[in-house]
Order: sequence, then C-alpha cells, then structure tokens
Amino acid sequence: MVFETLVSIIAENISVDESEITPDTTLEDLGIDYIDLLDIVMALEEALGGVEVEIDDDAETVGELAESIERQI
Repeated sequence: MVFETLVSIIAENISVDESEITPDTTLEDLGIDYIDLLDIVMALEEALGGVEVEIDDDAETVGELAESIERQI
C-alpha cells in the first residue's frame, strides 16, 4: 500500500508516468532533491491520514524509501 501511494504521489509531484517508477528506481534518477522529498513526504503523510514519518537519509531508491516509511507506521 505505501509503495503504490508513494509512486502515485511522486508521479504527480515530478510529472512522470507511474509506470516509469519501480522499487529500484533511484531518487537521483528521478531528479528528486531534498525539497522535492519533503513535499512528497508531506503529501504521503496526508494520504496516510496524518501519520508523521521521518525521511530516511540513507534511502536511495523508491523501494527503500517505501520500506523505511512502512517501518514507521
């Protein structure tokens, strides 16, 4: 659930097709910087009903970011 929601939010925020985003897609490949990531995480928190999550600075891929968020909720 988190991965699919995350992909949808990323696609909307950076204007890419969801099909281009896989668990192995790096945030760097998508051109996501820290400010973009903050926007994405805030949108995800809202989508998850206000759950607060912290950004994992070690997450390099969309899959790693989703796993980090799943561990927090």
